Amino acid sequence: MVAGAGVVTLVEQDRKTAALIERNARALGTSRVSVTASSVASALRKSPAAPYDIAFLDPPYPLTDEEVTAALAGLVEGGWLVPGALVVVERSVRGPALGWPEGLEGDRSKKYGETMLWYGHAAHASAGRLEESGEDQEPHDV
Repeated sequence: MVAGAGVVTLVEQDRKTAALIERNARALGTSRVSVTASSVASALRKSPAAPYDIAFLDPPYPLTDEEVTAALAGLVEGGWLVPGALVVVERSVRGPALGWPEGLEGDRSKKYGETMLWYGHAAHASAGRLEESGEDQEPHDV
């Protein structure tokens, strides 16, 4: 966990792997790590306690581009991101360019061997969403 991060939420579909991640986080003394054992689609259907300022997606390479785009859209539509939040998506270099859904804007990409990291950010236009809610929500990392 990054020093100074408020809360980190990790989503892992495999229950055994999720349990291992949780044990490792506790062993490292990172009490503010939450591990959710479910699909990303299922996790994103729930509302976050507060929006996040960083989201890192590392989906399995066989996951379709449409599924990745749907997960990104779920971050926006579910209120998971603060305006301007950093979004990083890991994919294979052999795949097509990442399609950013409405509400997210791509900034750049960087190749690392067989891996491509796509960097983007949440559009600032969604800022009214928090203001309209009337709630003061402190952002945290995902």
